[in-house]
Formats: sequence, structure tokens, C-alpha cells
Amino acid sequence: MKFVDRKNEIERLTRVTQADESQLIVVYGRRRIGKSTLIQKVLVPGKDVYFQADETQTANQLRLVAKAISTVVKGFDRVTYSDWSSLLETLNYRVTEKITICLDEFPYLVKSFNALPSVIQQFWDTASPRFNLILCGSSQQSMYSDVLNDKSPLYGRANCIIKLQPIALPFLQEAITGLSAKDTITNYAFWGGVPRYWKLLSGEGSLENALRHLLLTPDGTLADEPSRLLRDELRDLTLSRTLLSTIGSGTNRLSEIAGRLDKNASELTAPLRRLIEMGFIEREMPFGEDPKNSKRSIYRIKDEFMDAYYRFIAPNLSLIGLGREDAVWNIISTDINSYVGNHWEKFCRRAISGQNVDGITYGLASRWWGTVYDKTAKTGRQLELDVVAMSIDKKHLFVGECKWTSPECASRLLANLAQKASLLPFAKEVEHIHLALFLREKPQDDCDCRIFYPEDVIAMLHPTTGQ
Repeated sequence: MKFVDRKNEIERLTRVTQADESQLIVVYGRRRIGKSTLIQKVLVPGKDVYFQADETQTANQLRLVAKAISTVVKGFDRVTYSDWSSLLETLNYRVTEKITICLDEFPYLVKSFNALPSVIQQFWDTASPRFNLILCGSSQQSMYSDVLNDKSPLYGRANCIIKLQPIALPFLQEAITGLSAKDTITNYAFWGGVPRYWKLLSGEGSLENALRHLLLTPDGTLADEPSRLLRDELRDLTLSRTLLSTIGSGTNRLSEIAGRLDKNASELTAPLRRLIEMGFIEREMPFGEDPKNSKRSIYRIKDEFMDAYYRFIAPNLSLIGLGREDAVWNIISTDINSYVGNHWEKFCRRAISGQNVDGITYGLASRWWGTVYDKTAKTGRQLELDVVAMSIDKKHLFVGECKWTSPECASRLLANLAQKASLLPFAKEVEHIHLALFLREKPQDDCDCRIFYPEDVIAMLHPTTGQ
């Protein structure tokens, strides 16, 4: 599969590794996000050293590291190193020009020898290192406690820290040739921005085949992926799985989640915050509300792959265990447009956030929901709008409606949207309201209105042309 994106990260790593002084570099991020591939794109073959640790004892790890170093420092593995200090000191003595050493899966090394961060810290502070050192790991929790935490011996030593994020939606179309804009949106809604998933997807030919082979069988390649991800990061796996399953089933308010779990809401604050820090869920509140004071916030699964898993796979594990993949696929296929539609809304909000539309630059776009009142109604009614954004100068309000359905009547949608937008409590605070539709298909009728299609949203999300 074609290597895409990561331009900024490659430029940053290249710049820092070529600096005059030796650099301590930290790269971390979730499993399968592409850390190792990124680093190997920057390392110089025959000059730099890449070592991937395993879960063995320290003596074996030292032997394997020495062997890896010997590919660029001849004879380095002829000596048996009794500890990490002697290995680092000998390497510093032997190198004749600055090289870069990468210790991938660094948490495995620390697990075997928990004083390793202290050893590296002492070496880095006193030995005038003559090589760059990259510490890389998949467990964000371990990397934080071992390297980034203010209680870690290595705290403040890193010259460069990169937390690798999922790849943006537009690059899926570049990585897998032949995908239409609609197929790109659909596939990203299921697999998200994890390169390893894309590589597995690229050989399947269709979303159905990918789901059947990767998730809908007990031995599917990604069948146990959520458990692996959670084990990397969290101690209480049972509670974390329960929270994700509850939120994935559509229970989104804290009080409702607590009720389902028979717990006090205060007991869930810390585990929910941890899931947010890991990028698995997000807290959402209506447009314009202060996150610190909002009492109308809801929780949603943020990660697309985890969302698909807890929407379709987790509730049907018994059927999957019985080999009923056809039955589970039928469940998915009947609900697929509704599921993708939820993510389509999210992609549209991302596309508008920070975007210049028709000469107007908008801030962060969000949903809005709440109670509104009009002259014809004695009591308030509930209203929800898919995309709401305020211009940077506070003079313009952007309001959008998103549909991932068969061809719609655009004029009817626009009329309904105009009526709803006029009821927004902050609509009178702006000079202009701009309406737009985000549609999967061209509408049934000709309508003089702003319409964005999948290809438009993908273009707006591309870093070189959009946000």
C-alpha cells in the first residue's frame, strides 16, 4: 500500500535528527498507527539503527540491541554487555560520526528493567552523547509514565515529542486507488485513520469482504483488536469495555450511563476521562456552550473503528461465535446508511471548522440541540442542527443539514433548514445566516443553494487545500 501523509512528521524528524547536537526524541501513539514505518522512513540505511524490542529478559534484550548496532558499528556485538549503562557508554565511545538509534516498543525494555529511564537520564545528562536516541512505544499510558510524566527521570529531556494521530480521511483515497468519494467516506466511517487497517482493507475488494474476513469470524485478523487496544492503555478492562458498549448502544448522557451501570455518576468521571485521553470517546456539547459548565453534554465513541465494533460486532459476538456471519452482515447492511450518516455529519463539521467558505472564515463547527420557541407554539419543542459555525468576526453564522440518503428534495430541505435556523437562540446576534446542504447524492430538484457533496468534503479536509 502506498505510504501517504505524515509530511509534517517526516520533516520534523528529519530536521531534529540532522541537528548539530544529539537529540532525545519520543514518538508514541496507539497500536498500528504507523510509528515504526514513519521512523524507518527517516532513518538512513547502513548508518542508523532500528531495534524493535520484545518481551524477553534484559540480558537477551541487550544481546539483540548489540547485534542490531553491529550492523553499523562493526564488531559491537562481540562483547557481552552486563547492563544498559555499559552498552550506552561503549556505543558513545565507538561511534565516529553522529548516528540515530531507535528503540521501538520501549515499554517492553522498561518492563524488563524498570530503572532504564534513570539509566538513560544519567547517561544523557553526563556523557555528552554522540548519537540521537529515539524512544518509541504503542502504549500511550506506559510512554507517559516512563518518559513524559513529570515524575519520570526523563521528564524534560526530550528535544522532540511526537504523538502520532490517525491519518486524515482524504489520504484513504490516495492509499487505496479506485475508491470513489462515497466509498472513501463509507470505509473511513468503519476503519478510521489507522494505516494497518487500510492495508488489510486494500486486499479485500469491498467493505463487505473486509468485514467478513477481518471481524465477522472468531479468528478474524481484527476480531480481538479492541481488547488489545484497551489492554495497552487501561487497567480496568471490564469497566472500560462496559462503558464503550453502553455508549456504543446509544446511551450517551452521563446520568443514563450511570443508571445502566448501576453506579454513581461521580464514579465514572475518571474512567470516562481516561477513554477521552486515549482518543476512544469524546464529550460533545451543543454549539456555543462552555465545556466547563455545560449540563447538556453527551458522550460518543470518537474512534471510527471502535464505534463500528461496539455498534455492530460486540452486540453480536454470540452469533459470530456460532459462525453466523451472514446473519451479522445482514444486520450491518440494513443499518449501514444510518451508521455512515452519523460519521458523515462529523466529517462535514470537520470540513467547515477553520474553513474559508465563500470568503468567510469560520471557527469550530459543532452540532446544536435544545428547546426552541416560536410564535405558533405555546410550549417549546426540541430542535437539532447538524452543522453550526460562527465566523471569526462573529458577523456570520453557518448552518448546515447533512443527509446520507437517496436523492432528496433540496428545496424542501432548504426551507426546513431556514425555518430551524431562524429559531436558534443566538441567530439574532449575527448579521447574516448562511445555509448549506451536505448531500450524498445530487438532489431530485434544481435548487439555488449551497450544496456540498462527498468529493467536496474530502477536498476541504485535505491539509493542502482545506483546514
